[in-house]
Amino acid sequence: MAKPQRFGIIVLGMHRSGTSLVSSLLSGLGCNHGGEFVAAEDDNPRGYWEHADVVSAHELFLTSFGSSWNDPRAFPRGLFRSEQSQFARGLIREILWRDFRDLDRWVIKDPRLCRLLPLWDEPLHELEREIRFLHILRHPLSVAQSLAARDGMTLEAALLLWLRHNLEAEQYTRGKKRAWSTLEDLVGRPKKTLRQAVRRLDISIPLESHRIEQVIDDYLDEGLVHHAASPDAVRSLKKLYPWVWKAYKCFLRLGEEEDRKVTKRLKSVKREMSRADRLLARDNGPGGAPEESLTRLREDRSRDGMFPTFFRAFSDLQEATRNYLPAIDRRTQDLAQVLTAHGDVLKLLPKVDGCTEDLEALVRSFSPLIQELSKLEERDEGVRAAIESSGEGLLEALLANFATLRSESQSDISKVTETLTSLTTALDSALVVGKRSQQRLLGKALDFISRLEGKIATSNSENENLRADLGLVQAKLDAAYQENSRLESEVSCIRTSRSWRATKPLRVLAGVFRGAGR
Repeated sequence: MAKPQRFGIIVLGMHRSGTSLVSSLLSGLGCNHGGEFVAAEDDNPRGYWEHADVVSAHELFLTSFGSSWNDPRAFPRGLFRSEQSQFARGLIREILWRDFRDLDRWVIKDPRLCRLLPLWDEPLHELEREIRFLHILRHPLSVAQSLAARDGMTLEAALLLWLRHNLEAEQYTRGKKRAWSTLEDLVGRPKKTLRQAVRRLDISIPLESHRIEQVIDDYLDEGLVHHAASPDAVRSLKKLYPWVWKAYKCFLRLGEEEDRKVTKRLKSVKREMSRADRLLARDNGPGGAPEESLTRLREDRSRDGMFPTFFRAFSDLQEATRNYLPAIDRRTQDLAQVLTAHGDVLKLLPKVDGCTEDLEALVRSFSPLIQELSKLEERDEGVRAAIESSGEGLLEALLANFATLRSESQSDISKVTETLTSLTTALDSALVVGKRSQQRLLGKALDFISRLEGKIATSNSENENLRADLGLVQAKLDAAYQENSRLESEVSCIRTSRSWRATKPLRVLAGVFRGAGR
């Protein structure tokens, strides 16, 4: 089977795992990133190689239900069927069709994709393109050390975040065309690692030795890779954090080949994590854990309160804007027709002016002929006087000669008169046609402008209605904020109550049991 020439690559991996390096190498091998990048920072001086609009869409979605990239908790149930998800899918669909539809080879990278891939399934399917998934794995302790240095994150939180990202990325790409590579192999053996990844992805990318060497020289800098895990730390990882160790060994095995046994072991780790998630989210009743109840209450507000209302209002406004676009296009076309007609009138006016100038020139050209006629009449009178003083024969000869000259002159005058009459008639016709065309076109323009003003008035009325709807949405948001203040006041009362102080030993004991369970 021929390898696809048009494809997209999704780079997956936990934050600080080398996904930026992989994306830069793929760019050097001919893959396009589609749009503007997120700006480089001190901790990543060569850039993140992330599409800025993709990152913004992901951040907006996470914020909509009170989460963020460094939140290691499980997502709420049914999240990817919510209104927030539909809105995010719309943003992703717009980005793909705007920036990636016409590209033969492209790559998208954002570590948040590990947990947000369900948002991309429908838009990627609609794009009708071969999609490949490249997982980048880095030792969990190295990732934890890097996050501690950059963000001050604790070891436990970093390891849980690493586990959550990689487990969910593996789950969402199971059964799809994918490949696994480690950052350590990519830095230590870049040529071999790149060739293995391209071969397992089954895509057409030129991999000539000189081309790979050039890409490695341009983009790979071993000095940018820090925080390697020590042997002692690796041994402690196996003993203290068995879930992370077990998952890491399974991911390394997937880098060699797809194995059902490995997938089964990863599923067991995922089930154990899900069981722990449910235990941590359990409500122990009115006298139980109020912090957990408050957290779940806020999550319920995020799912059913002001955030869906905000997204519905925003979506309605976006849909109304889309509905106006065809009308605006039609009005633009009508206006273009009016402008075209006006241009035709302007082109006709110089022709009319030209005819007038030609007529004036013709009149001026007849002046010498009129002067010659006057001279002939004067000469005629002189001949008559000579005839009267001369003999009868001479008179007859002169009269005959004069008659000939007069006949020729009258013939010339008739021709000139006919020409002048024809020109005058043509000029009158041209002036009448020009005036009628100008009046007709001006009438159409005035009628169209009148209709356009009516439509604009209607649009202004609709805009006023939209503003009123937005005012209602703002009122709902204000009410939601007041409800939030009331809930926080109630929580404050709970924390200052006697039952809260009385149950403090029970909460301490519950914390001890949970620590022992880990």
